Amino acid sequence: MKTKLSLYISAFLFLALIAGLAMPMQAARAATICVNPGGTDGCFATIQAAIDAVTTTDGDTINVAAGTYPEAVVINKSLNLIGAGIGLSVIQAPASLPAATSLDSAVVSILGGSVNAEITGFTIAGPGPSACGSIKAGVFVRGSADANIHHNRIQDIRDNAAPVSGCQNGIGIVVGRNADATVGTATIANNEIVTYQKGGIVVDGTGSNANITGNTVTGIGTTAITAQNGIQISRGATATLLGNNVTGNSFHLEGSPWDWGAAGILLYQSGSVTMSGGNAISGNDQNLYIDSATGVSFGAEAFGPSPAPLDVGYNIINLTTLNLNLTNVTYPGSLGNYNIEDRIWHAIDDPTVGLVACSLQ
Repeated sequence: MKTKLSLYISAFLFLALIAGLAMPMQAARAATICVNPGGTDGCFATIQAAIDAVTTTDGDTINVAAGTYPEAVVINKSLNLIGAGIGLSVIQAPASLPAATSLDSAVVSILGGSVNAEITGFTIAGPGPSACGSIKAGVFVRGSADANIHHNRIQDIRDNAAPVSGCQNGIGIVVGRNADATVGTATIANNEIVTYQKGGIVVDGTGSNANITGNTVTGIGTTAITAQNGIQISRGATATLLGNNVTGNSFHLEGSPWDWGAAGILLYQSGSVTMSGGNAISGNDQNLYIDSATGVSFGAEAFGPSPAPLDVGYNIINLTTLNLNLTNVTYPGSLGNYNIEDRIWHAIDDPTVGLVACSLQ
């Protein structure tokens, strides 16, 4: 009897175990973590401490209270980093930052192949700590990370020189970098990017891609210090641009090979780029400069006047062999057809490059 009873009990336990294994595992619930400058009420005092905590895991949200946080933030987990709003939660470049040649020279870095992070509701601010080569980027997406960067103000990403230095660093948002063999992807939406040194947004390298929507990218206006670019897609990177306002990128220095050479949108050895409409591009020496690209398409874009003289400033420079269809694009005021042609460089000016087709105005 004992043997039979033991067998019954063993069979019951075995079935119970199998049933237990068959029960669905309950997913861990995402946590909400808080940060405030004093580290009070159970909150962390710095953003990085909240990210690095062993209890902070993928899917968590970090709410950052109003205040200024002087730190270089590295997001290497799939987190939602939520500020209290532009001008309220400020991530400030710290007093010490690696040189711009370093991958770590950014106010906010988002990195890691499995990382999908959101950052919104912040002012992200420089300047770097020294007069040249002191800061690479405001936000740098790399290491195959994916980022959703929206509703932020990114400002003063420049060296510690007013208004900027002439050094070739200081970009608001960088996605991937061919020279460092690192790529990234991003949605960049509804940000204000101002007082940058070299560029507003750069998407660089084959494998890097960005959807760039509804941003205001504003250079410092005509300057003899450096040739700024508003949005750059380069070296095999791809992008879609929709409803952005790009203005104020202008460089004038007599005798310089880059005199009147700043660009609103620069496509340099890019992959396919889609301009989906609503992009307003004005007040730049060259509103759209296409040096080389796999393909470019256009929607209902609006080009405005250039500050550069008529013989050197263009709405469109096409140095590719692509024939471009800009029949849905509009031009400033009531320009006549010949005046529109004066501001387009294409096959009519150089038979070795492609033609730009425009609608009659």
